[in-house]
Amino acid sequence: MTADKPQIILASASPRRERLLRELGLRFIVVCPDGIEELDGGAAPDVVAMQNAQRKARAVAGRHPHSMVIGADTIVVLDGRIFGKPRNREDGRLSRASLARYGIGLRRHHPRVDAQTGTRADRRVPQQD
Repeated sequence: MTADKPQIILASASPRRERLLRELGLRFIVVCPDGIEELDGGAAPDVVAMQNAQRKARAVAGRHPHSMVIGADTIVVLDGRIFGKPRNREDGRLSRASLARYGIGLRRHHPRVDAQTGTRADRRVPQQD
């Protein structure tokens, strides 16, 4: 891409996010950040989702300094408890069983980071599913 039109990078391994961007007609590449998805103990769910998304975007932006990087994160919240990714099959089964009995709260964040300027424009998308 040219200096006036930076390359767009999706910093997420999510097939759903990739599909959404393609449906918008955007030209982009996917670069998966490694080892970024950490939960912050004690933080509010919105804050955790925002921080995880920003970590992903910054990790990829550091390797692609002339690009516009989009990070995203979704977390599952039940009665104020954040459900992380299952550690194993049994953990996943127990989490699904717990969530099936109650409503699920999702918190999504889609920060955009311009790697050249460091400018970010966060967009929080709270959603109840």
